[in-house]
Amino acid sequence: CDHRFYGGGRSKGSYNGNGEGWRRGDYQCLCKPGFYSSRHPFGFNGSVMEVAYQEYWNNESTIYMDKFQCLKCADGCGNCLGPAPCLATYNWVFRITLLSVSVLCALFTISLAFYMYRHRKVKVLVFKVASPIFLTITLLGCSFMYLEMAAIFPILDTCSCIATKWTRHMGFCITYTSLLMKTWRVSLTYRVKSAHKVKLTDKQLLQWMVPILLVMLIYLGTWTLSAPPTAEEITDQYGLKFKQCSYNWWDHSLAIGEVLFLAWGIRVCYNVRHAESMYNEARLISYAIYNIALVNTTMVAFQIYLEFLILLIQVWRVLRHEANAIEGEGCCDTTYTCLIVPLVPLTP
Repeated sequence: CDHRFYGGGRSKGSYNGNGEGWRRGDYQCLCKPGFYSSRHPFGFNGSVMEVAYQEYWNNESTIYMDKFQCLKCADGCGNCLGPAPCLATYNWVFRITLLSVSVLCALFTISLAFYMYRHRKVKVLVFKVASPIFLTITLLGCSFMYLEMAAIFPILDTCSCIATKWTRHMGFCITYTSLLMKTWRVSLTYRVKSAHKVKLTDKQLLQWMVPILLVMLIYLGTWTLSAPPTAEEITDQYGLKFKQCSYNWWDHSLAIGEVLFLAWGIRVCYNVRHAESMYNEARLISYAIYNIALVNTTMVAFQIYLEFLILLIQVWRVLRHEANAIEGEGCCDTTYTCLIVPLVPLTP
């Protein structure tokens, strides 16, 4: 009862249910995990199978090959009784559309960054005021964040999850650190009331920016080496499985750090709310910081709410199970007492 497919892969297992040792035909064949039989979902009778195999060997019948074969389950199925899918299907039109938009935006920002860097020495007022180096860094950070969608295409696995974390958080750090450095320069200039004007060059700001980026690099590197995120399977309401990147305390710690970083950014933007800057650059940067702070805070609060709700549901299920068990035990004890106690003779 050991059938081998092409390539040596075994697809059936057999057992004797009588406990009397092996005897000819006195066994039942079952498809191994990952295989199924539509004609005999609960196993093959050994005696019938041997007769069919003997007829097949003598070229008398093809019943053995037609009815006693185990077929491979659909992708993602550990056990199955039929060809029904176990994995949720992707909406490829929607995914490809999002991927195309993300890649186009990334290419556009990279092109702008290249243009800004190439013309960084042009003596035009708007270029000099906007700090071409920091504009280039900001655009490169945006392109990193745009590539997050490309990191999870076409399927999700451990490498995709790692790439997703790196593109999202490193892009965030590069983009908003660059913007806040420019706003911080305006804040320092605006707060100083001496006769001498404080002037911070781009090189000095870069010296402040590098340690922040280095901290993010060390954090992401340690995360990747010690506990890399994996693609875990989740079941939807229809019982179909799909993959999602795991979330743990590394994600939560980094989210809290980003919220605190944005809180400092809001404070800097608040300090320069009355500062005059050419082309209202400081005000526009403040709007960008307020926007990302609101979005990040909302998403973190929503994620915490969902996790708390899931925890409550799990606790409720456990308590309901215990309550049902206690209720059943109480009913049994009460019934037993009501039936037995009257039968016990009372002593004088």
